[in-house]
Amino acid sequence: SAEDRKSHQRVTVQKYLDPFSTASKTRHILREIKLLRHMKHENVAAVVDIFISPSHDVYLVTELMEINLQTLLRTKPMQGEFVQYFLYQIMRGLKYIHSAGVVHGDLQPSNIMVSHNCDLKIKGYGQPRVYGPWITRHASAQHYTAPEAMLEGQKYGKPVDIWSAGCIFAELLQGKVLFPGQNDIQQFHMITELLGTPSETVTKRMTSGNVIDFIQTLPSNEGQPLSEKLPGIGSKAAELLENMLVFDPQGRATAPEALEFAYLALYHDPTDEPEAEDTVDWTFDNANHSFEYWKAELYAWESKLMLN
Repeated sequence: SAEDRKSHQRVTVQKYLDPFSTASKTRHILREIKLLRHMKHENVAAVVDIFISPSHDVYLVTELMEINLQTLLRTKPMQGEFVQYFLYQIMRGLKYIHSAGVVHGDLQPSNIMVSHNCDLKIKGYGQPRVYGPWITRHASAQHYTAPEAMLEGQKYGKPVDIWSAGCIFAELLQGKVLFPGQNDIQQFHMITELLGTPSETVTKRMTSGNVIDFIQTLPSNEGQPLSEKLPGIGSKAAELLENMLVFDPQGRATAPEALEFAYLALYHDPTDEPEAEDTVDWTFDNANHSFEYWKAELYAWESKLMLN
């Protein structure tokens, strides 16, 4: 953390390691900066500045938030009104992010920042939008990964963020991780034990080949009501959670739909839940330019922010 001497604002300074080691890494950094600059919403982290040192280290300056949700969850149990308020802000932020044509793809408590007055901001962009089969991920990310993001060849969309938000919601309610798997296979087992084995139609739509063969070898599960898995959470919370943690991504509630549920009625205000004015232009992300091009683009963005 640091203080901006011009604005006297407290900020966070993040250093990118080896930013110019490869063209793909430089593009990756540029992609995250462009996304952050596009986002202008109270529940989404924004970039304040970037600067590149004489030794070519890249630093990203963002708003300072005192703690992340992961640390907060480990500190003390969450009371009901805080769960509602935090989930409302997450879904309000996702509504905006999705309206900008962006899939976060890595929503987890460590990527959700909270201030001393309980304001919440989503951060942590830059993840690939396509996963391969049964990828090994860091355990903390594993716990919030949607089923379709584990399956072979799946180009995932906005519903992956709803699934992740549902897992975070369940964790806020019960004070522990809902699906604490250590790899994709174990995680998949836990999900099907709770929600039941997906139908053949859903499975074939989401994946193919060896992964389907593997799923068919799993024991068949009927699933169980979430109200039984999480006793005492209340009917309104259970209703919303059951519409977020749906195995088939086509059956999950969208962020705007989630905001309409009774559980969030205390905070829901359609006149104060804005969408993005325009969508992110993804053409730059698909361009196959040279390392020197991406390096020049990153330096150009530093100059642009300095002028602003």
